[in-house]
Amino acid sequence: MLKSIRIFLIISFLSFAFTACNSLKIPGKKVENKIENYEITPFSTTEENIFQAEIIAFERTLKGNLAVKNYAENHQRLALVSSLGNTLLDMEIKDHKVEIKYIIDDLDKNIIRYKLKKYFGLLMNSNYKIKKTHQTSEGKILRSKFQGKPIFLYLDSAEKLYKIRQASRFKEKVKIQIKENNQVIFQSKELPIQMEFK
Repeated sequence: MLKSIRIFLIISFLSFAFTACNSLKIPGKKVENKIENYEITPFSTTEENIFQAEIIAFERTLKGNLAVKNYAENHQRLALVSSLGNTLLDMEIKDHKVEIKYIIDDLDKNIIRYKLKKYFGLLMNSNYKIKKTHQTSEGKILRSKFQGKPIFLYLDSAEKLYKIRQASRFKEKVKIQIKENNQVIFQSKELPIQMEFK
């Protein structure tokens, strides 16, 4: 796995070097910002939620149930448990700080731990302060900020959230799609990590 990580990081660095001269462009026309805050609820609708989950990281696939317990605002505990009852991942998020309590050995690498903390912190965040609004032919794009990076919330014509993007100034870092029945599909653009929850 370490070899795969090194190869992917080299390719990512070269890709960044070739694309860094082009800044990320947001479609649509900037309009008056009438929304101050936007809340999303896939993982925070009740005190405790259980989702079917699949995580693919560096060709390693983890399947099971993701249990998310909401203790209070900005305080959650989540655990990924296999069908046999084995804990694959256990972490706590409090005031946007993520602590990994346990992770299986195959994924216990510094870069993977670091990114999973960032990714789950983003997935569990439920409130965004809106800074700018863009109007497109498909709906609206709300611009916010989280983890020091721009966040773009895509709303359809009925103002229903269907996509979240996290980006740097130059390129997309993360894409999250929200489907019917709160199905969530997460894709990292930095590392070969994909997650699906439903």
